[in-house]
Amino acid sequence: GLTPSKSYLDFIAGLKTLDDVASAMGRPDLGLAGPLSLDIDADLKDSNRYVVTADQSGLPMNRDYYLKDDKALATVREAYKKHLAQMLTLAGFDDADKRAAAVYDLEYKLAQAQWSDTENRNVDKVYNPMSFTQLKALAPQFPWNSYIKARGISQSGPSGERQVIVAQLSAFPKIAQIFAATPVPVWRDYLAVHYLDDQAAYLPKTFDDASFAFFGTVMSGSSGIGSSSVGCGPETV
Repeated sequence: GLTPSKSYLDFIAGLKTLDDVASAMGRPDLGLAGPLSLDIDADLKDSNRYVVTADQSGLPMNRDYYLKDDKALATVREAYKKHLAQMLTLAGFDDADKRAAAVYDLEYKLAQAQWSDTENRNVDKVYNPMSFTQLKALAPQFPWNSYIKARGISQSGPSGERQVIVAQLSAFPKIAQIFAATPVPVWRDYLAVHYLDDQAAYLPKTFDDASFAFFGTVMSGSSGIGSSSVGCGPETV
């Protein structure tokens, strides 16, 4: 059953503050994606070095699935809302429909703040070097210190304060505001349901079947739009 996952679900259920939530999102060993992410990647403008990169994240579907006025995508949206409720129900969550609706509303707000695929393809536009101090000033409502510490990335380098390459410059303040305005219980449900989707292949067959029914059937047959985010559900792999 869910016994192997109980410690992880209990950990998520025990998050008390937004700092706790940010710290959980930062831990590489948990794989709990958040709306903003820090990673180590090759420098887009200097292939001889690696840099810290900061990107928008946290959506299991491309933002167009949430925002575009299209009949086919509207069908997917409704199926996705039902999928969220189904996963929470399978895991024994009370008021699954209400909680799933809150998770979807959160993701919708994040989609509104995120950049489009077209903007993300502009290499110059997504290349914004700054210090960690400047990053914190850009999006002050996100608990960066808690997140960075859990991520295991040093804020200092050989030459002083480390630089970070921020991608979606104008999106970061908006996403940080959404983070701060969202109640911790909603973030807990968000993390739990996406943890269940990420681990569905290793959980009881009912979870695997439910996850595949949406991501492997509804999504794959709906359109050619891909995912713009990472680490938050089967569609992002």
